[in-house]
Amino acid sequence: MATSLATSASSSALRGTRDRLDAKQLGSIRQIDNLTRQPDGEWAMMGGRSGLQEDFGAFRFQLAYAGLALALGHYHRLPNAPGVFKPIFERLIHKMLQPGVWVYWHYVSQGGAPNGNAHLYGKLPALWDPVKKDNIMYSAYLMLLTRLYHYLFDDDRYTEQGALTMSINPFTFGDNMVFEYDEESLSETIYWQMVQNGYLGVACEPNCIFQICNQPSILSFRFEDFIKGTSRAEEVTDGYLKAWEEFGLVGENGHSIVNIAHDSRTPIPNALPWLWSDAWLAALMHAWNPEHVREVYPKQLEAFLVPGPDGTCAIRLWEPIDLRGSMETIDTADFGWAAAAASELGDETTLNGFLLHADRYMNPTWRDGGLYYPRNDLRYDEDGILRLVEPITTNALLPYAQLNVTHGLHTFYNEPWARDHFEEPLITEVSDSADVLEARFDSQARDLCFSLSARENRTGDVELTISNVFGSGRGAWTLLRGGTEVAAGSDQSVTSHEGLSASRERDALELTVPRGEVESFVLSWS
Repeated sequence: MATSLATSASSSALRGTRDRLDAKQLGSIRQIDNLTRQPDGEWAMMGGRSGLQEDFGAFRFQLAYAGLALALGHYHRLPNAPGVFKPIFERLIHKMLQPGVWVYWHYVSQGGAPNGNAHLYGKLPALWDPVKKDNIMYSAYLMLLTRLYHYLFDDDRYTEQGALTMSINPFTFGDNMVFEYDEESLSETIYWQMVQNGYLGVACEPNCIFQICNQPSILSFRFEDFIKGTSRAEEVTDGYLKAWEEFGLVGENGHSIVNIAHDSRTPIPNALPWLWSDAWLAALMHAWNPEHVREVYPKQLEAFLVPGPDGTCAIRLWEPIDLRGSMETIDTADFGWAAAAASELGDETTLNGFLLHADRYMNPTWRDGGLYYPRNDLRYDEDGILRLVEPITTNALLPYAQLNVTHGLHTFYNEPWARDHFEEPLITEVSDSADVLEARFDSQARDLCFSLSARENRTGDVELTISNVFGSGRGAWTLLRGGTEVAAGSDQSVTSHEGLSASRERDALELTVPRGEVESFVLSWS
């Protein structure tokens, strides 16, 4: 099955399509939202086949890529509704700091991995601080979430000293351990390790520098540049490409190099090969190195595709490997990463085939407004149909594929919001009784178009806050619902009717909308 990549398209065209969320996109957001609302220590629907948090389906990866999926959804699909996403991001970051996410590092820091540090086992100290040294497979993802938060919501709360504190005070072992960081100290810790390693990257497991987990660091430095007006991402990517010239980004078999054993300067090829490794790297590296990705990834993918009936498409899984005498597999989300990469590269035929396969063979289920595909450890059924579903696929990667657009991460990386975006009318708060399906401001027409839908299993009217309405210099405004005026105002007064309540709170317009079906509104300045 041949792949077909989209040609380059302008970001304005990309961001101007499919303005209203469909049911599956909305369900993807709600699934992530539901997961973040679980109490501390509760990880329902997130546990994978390994309970040790050392594999590629671990909580940290689910949380971080769920956040990146939401970021793409906000930027491309609901740019004027930060209130939908900001509370979810805060809960994602809170969960990322929980001990259950990062204590694995105490054990992984000792070495013993077959891909580059088995010879160091017994020679390395057991570490508790998950950020100070190596472990880019956690620190980069924490930085990614916090830099995204700062940039998308124009909120610097995580720059405060100690804002990113990881602590553990166990009852039966050890001591009370507290590791205090903030957005800035976290970034500096990662940056200087990268510099010390000659921009090759920061190690995940000790001595193992993976291409994949250094991509979120690059993304984070780019968002840092958006915030500060610096050029750290350019420095790091230039250094990265120069450092990797020694080894090449791609091995002799055409698959991307997985990692470098740093002490021996030995590249570890994707020898099996694994689709997840190529697809994961392609989905992220396309943000800043698209020409390379578009040259190598379609060839890497082609051998793994398995066409199915009625336009469905699946992938071929890798076979279990011998790990110290035991045949093992782990959660690598080959299907999920292939879907994410297809969404980024604009391979619509393959992406649609994957989504059709998921809906037909992976038991789509709705729970409290969220769409998910329940975990299934069965690799193939008796007919050879792919059935495997890892939690990271349903909780992060299929939402990523649903919410992204063609070249979406590349556009996000290269075309930041200007300062005036944050001065536009923005839906900054919305009650839990409603979903926002559309929110976009047209600066030329001076219209904010937004659509609301009452949530099932929720009661009460819809309440929302639209900031930057008063004192904006735009003058008098009217609010239309389905073409009928329901409110009007200026900096001096506000009136409302047709059952809708409107009032001013500083620069914001506060609305209470009677519960109903999908409602389309236009907030317009004359």
